[in-house]
Amino acid sequence: MTLAYERRRELVDIAREHRIPILEDDPYGRLRYSGEHLPSIFSLTGGDGSIYMSTVSKTIAPGMRVAWLVMRDPDLFERVLPAKQAADLHSSSLTQRAVYHYAKHPNRVENHVAEMIPVYRRRRDLMLQTLAERMPAGTTWTEPDGGLFLWLRAPEGIDTGALLPRAFARKVAYVPGAPFWVNRDVRNTMRLNFSNATEEKIAIGIGHIADVLREALA
Repeated sequence: MTLAYERRRELVDIAREHRIPILEDDPYGRLRYSGEHLPSIFSLTGGDGSIYMSTVSKTIAPGMRVAWLVMRDPDLFERVLPAKQAADLHSSSLTQRAVYHYAKHPNRVENHVAEMIPVYRRRRDLMLQTLAERMPAGTTWTEPDGGLFLWLRAPEGIDTGALLPRAFARKVAYVPGAPFWVNRDVRNTMRLNFSNATEEKIAIGIGHIADVLREALA
């Protein structure tokens, strides 16, 4: 879900009134295929009472596990630093240097993302088309403006976690949705990724998942 601009402003006002810090995790903000880009919450606050987090693993390369925090509060920074060190000592120096040498060239990251956008848009559109053609009645899904995922809701009574081995048998996988629900037992959802497969494999994979759901409903 993408928080609308008006909701972002409202969130900032509420957090400021009650002195609640905002942690904004934004790995997918640059990956928008339709609609308008929205300002980050951090930019709306001017960095006052908020922390911005992002990563290069969704924009430069999946294997580059380098992320960052942006914060203005020096006291908070001094408290975050030992927590990071306690978690993993420190991120790979080699990987950080590789990202730095790649990103220091003017417009290199921006140009790379611009080349990725139409590729991901085609894959998203193909997945949406195939879902509409193959999924059994009663199945719904999101139509995202960006990011890497679709969220699918199967008909009631379907347990997507229990069906995952049947999908594996057809050499296709998805992420069961149950762990994403907080304090709710919802078992008929799943997350589908359209970024890392060819268009041909997306069509085949969605067809297999549709067959698994149809068999479960029979």
